Amino acid sequence: MKKLTIASDFQALCPKLTEEELRLLEESLVEEGCQHPIVVWQCGKQLVIVDGHNRYTICTKHRIKYKLRTLKMECRQGALGWAARNQLGRRNATEEQKSYLRGKLYRETKAEHGGDRKSSVQSEHLIRPGKVAETIAADTGVGTSTVQRDEKFSIAIDELAEKSPELREAALRGEIPKSAVAALADSPKATLRRLERLEGTELREAVRDAAPAKDRAAPSKNGKPPKQYDRSYWFKQWEHSIGPLVRLVDKIADGVGEK
Repeated sequence: MKKLTIASDFQALCPKLTEEELRLLEESLVEEGCQHPIVVWQCGKQLVIVDGHNRYTICTKHRIKYKLRTLKMECRQGALGWAARNQLGRRNATEEQKSYLRGKLYRETKAEHGGDRKSSVQSEHLIRPGKVAETIAADTGVGTSTVQRDEKFSIAIDELAEKSPELREAALRGEIPKSAVAALADSPKATLRRLERLEGTELREAVRDAAPAKDRAAPSKNGKPPKQYDRSYWFKQWEHSIGPLVRLVDKIADGVGEK
């Protein structure tokens, strides 16, 4: 069997399996063999795994034979884009994982088609970033603005991964609010180490409290946090102050229309 290369950027696109999922996968491979080929991309003399990292590790451990499928991609960005699209097709992906994958796909596709904008020959093949976002949005069933927000989320996730792989996985599982990921990525490592020991509701509350002061509502003059109102409160305020005027205008318009 050929020795394959596990690259961190490709492996990061594959959701991390739980201990139970890994156990079940190992049992299946030992009993039934490797039924699906491991997808690789040739980078020089190396065969980089694009899909099938866990299967490769288990097959190597138990000396289980496996087949390879080699992607015909000219550049790394193209192979990463394929990997992101492939993972987006998995039914068990969380919304956070899908968001990360769309953002990653957007970033890699832009890089793949970026080219040298000073070259008139290459410029003929460039694709506008907006067009890339529109294409990905149409393919994945979301809006263009969602894809553009996903790009920022994916950047924050990758930055967080450099400081705390554990919190990265928690964010992709949905245990950390998406809006807090960017702030976490900027947090000191000491703060992240403390958060890594928490889980569930405790983790979500601690993440909220750990957000920088600029990301939280400023206290009022008396030192107390500002009162929060829901939408129904503001609608009632609008109805009380603006509603009578709107109804008066409607009556005048109805009168004019009847003449």
